[in-house]
Amino acid sequence: LSPALLSEIRQDLHDLSRAQRFIVGTSFSSNGQQDNLRSALTCRPVVPDSEIGDSDAFWELHGLLSEARDELGDLMGRDLAKGFEAVYSIYPPGGYYKRHVDSLEGVDLEGTGKRSLSFVCYLNEPGWDKSDGGQLVTYGQRDGMEEVSKVIQPEGGTLALFD
Repeated sequence: LSPALLSEIRQDLHDLSRAQRFIVGTSFSSNGQQDNLRSALTCRPVVPDSEIGDSDAFWELHGLLSEARDELGDLMGRDLAKGFEAVYSIYPPGGYYKRHVDSLEGVDLEGTGKRSLSFVCYLNEPGWDKSDGGQLVTYGQRDGMEEVSKVIQPEGGTLALFD
């Protein structure tokens, strides 16, 4: 993301926070039960009857992510859903998102609109330090042993896509 767009989106986040639009985020296991997978504050950027969050910057970001989705679909040779879930998440000190495998239940490889890809777009302020945490860690198998395959640093403007 360009520094200008990143700055505008960060301003949106501050505006949403001042409007008390962030709530305690919830997560659910594949059996539908609420779990403690994460500890974060979340906010849908665009909601009915509110102009806060419904900004040119958000829609520019949305457009960039839509383009990336279309390009990925072409590269993967499959149709991806035309819409996507957009949620801002803030992980305050002590916040977390535990290691997990996204549920595959309901994923439709025929491309009829169910989620098969996830993305994280980091909007962190400059000055992030490794001790702050927040890295995205992916795991894989090598010689039958599980190992870290990738560590993505949460630097503002970084987009991580994963299947």
